[in-house]
Amino acid sequence: MGLRHQTNPLATGESASWDGLTLGGSLRRQLGRSSVAEVQLTRTPEPSGYDINSYYVNNSILASLTATGPLEFWLRGGVGVLRNAYPNDAPGLSEPRRDDILGWTVGIGRDLGWRAWVRADYRHERRESNVPGLDVTTEGFLIQLGLGLFGPGPARP
Repeated sequence: MGLRHQTNPLATGESASWDGLTLGGSLRRQLGRSSVAEVQLTRTPEPSGYDINSYYVNNSILASLTATGPLEFWLRGGVGVLRNAYPNDAPGLSEPRRDDILGWTVGIGRDLGWRAWVRADYRHERRESNVPGLDVTTEGFLIQLGLGLFGPGPARP
């Protein structure tokens, strides 16, 4: 948690500077022997390429649950809400752009020995924007292979 003052000398309008609270952290709780619940909070300015905005402020909360499944697999599910707020008025609107994003994910994974793991995740997101034409729904499927070369072995992602 902190206070941040940021100036953007080449930016115009409200995005020429930003003063605000930043936040980044997570709270993790072990549920029994092999299940974990986690909540992550974020508030931070991010670089923007939209119109004349030099940044947007990302506010998000994400929650996830990881649990042991059959045959030494582990299962993971999560849900998150993000709000992206821009400082300058959007073209054609009398207010700044704002995006609300609701997403969820489900996945399965398995350790492959003590130095590797594999996982597959499905993700779904719905973006609702106050700017016409920027509402979008996205879906994705991701397969990852993790290898640990140093240390005590891989941690579950």
